[in-house]
Parts: sequence; structure tokens; C-alpha cells
Amino acid sequence: RKRLYEEDQVGSELMYLEARYAVEQAMANLRVLEERLERTTIRAPIAGILDSRQVEIGTMVGVGTPVGRIIDHAVVKINGGVPERYAADVRRGSRATVTLDVLEGQAFEGAINYVGSAVNPRNRTFPIELQFPNPGGVIKPEMVANIAVVRRTIESAIVVPQEAVIRVENGYVAFVVSETGGRTEAAVRAITLGPAQRNLAVITSGLEEGDLLVVVGQHEVADGDRVNVVDGAGEGA
Repeated sequence: RKRLYEEDQVGSELMYLEARYAVEQAMANLRVLEERLERTTIRAPIAGILDSRQVEIGTMVGVGTPVGRIIDHAVVKINGGVPERYAADVRRGSRATVTLDVLEGQAFEGAINYVGSAVNPRNRTFPIELQFPNPGGVIKPEMVANIAVVRRTIESAIVVPQEAVIRVENGYVAFVVSETGGRTEAAVRAITLGPAQRNLAVITSGLEEGDLLVVVGQHEVADGDRVNVVDGAGEGA
């Protein structure tokens, strides 16, 4: 129509414009159809594994309709709650070790990348989050994890079993083995306790490296009592 109208003067301008508008409308309809055809193939915005499909092939679905579940195993996020009494010790970047009961013998180390700013009033904990690689996808979503957070690192610490520590009226004491005049005796030491974890306590003063600590019968001896050192019955502080 354009060539006939402009070159050969065949037809009217109205016929030419009508033909041009018809072409533009047809092209617009084509773009709509191409877009609709494109939407017949669903593409995920992330890479991963199709864990479940929630619609059948050929089903008509609208925008926002869940059609499947995609899981990315390459990197995992683990969420946990920390009791509020440790709020001053746990911060972003603190090291943590994650273990899972179903993966016995395996431990995963990482750093805390998120620490919540508020405490949950129901359980008095604040949230933390770790993120680290998951080679082979051995950790699966919704597994229960145990998180051990490093609260503080103490260099050259003296650590003793808590049962070796005896509470007295003005603090704590422990008994060590002392050699006096050829006699092997129990000697009482006033000690100062530091942080404790599980069955172990840090001694900040009162004991020295190499002291032979009484860990059996310590509640039945007094300062100066003779003791017998039996293999396995004493532990070095």
C-alpha cells in the first residue's frame, strides 16, 4: 500500500493509513501472543533443585500461584535462639560450630552473620543466623541443628573439673598434692572462679600450671592430711 500510494499514486491516503494502522495492530497482537507464549514456560528466579511440583502440566495458573518449590543446597542458613544472659558475649562475627544429630561425627564451622536486636518475650532468647557452604548438600532444610557459640576465648587458661571445686563460707577452695618434709599431703588453696562450661571451670587465681589437683575424695580431706597418689586419681591443673 505504501509503495502503491507513494510511488504509483494508486489509492488514497486514507487507504494507506488504514493499512498502516492494521499492520501496527497486527504487530501489537503478535507481541501479546509472543508474551503469552513465553509465559507458558515457567522459569525460576534462582538456581536449585525442584523439590516439589504443585500443579500439573497444562494447568491454567495466574500470577502469584505457587507452582513448585525450589531448594538451593549450595549454601545453608541456620537460625537459632540464644538466651538473653549471653547478649553481651554474642555478636556478629562470633565463631560457632554446628552439629546435627542425624549427621553423627560431622561438624560445620562458620561465623554468625546476623544477631537480633530484640529479645523474644515468650522464651527470652534473641535470634542469630549463620550461613556457610554445604558441599554435597548433606544438610537439608528443616533439619534440627545444635549451635555451639564461642562466647569468649581465654588464652593460657587453667581449667579444672567443677567437682574438684569446694564451696566454703568465704568463697571457693580446691586441694592440691604437696610434698612437705617427705610427706605427701593435701594442701588447701583459695581459688577464684572464672567462666564455667558444662563440667569445667576456669580458675583465674589460686592454682598454677602443673599443680596436682585432688579430684577424688576432696570432700573428705583437710589441709595437711596425708594422701596417696594413685595413677589416674589426680589431674594436673
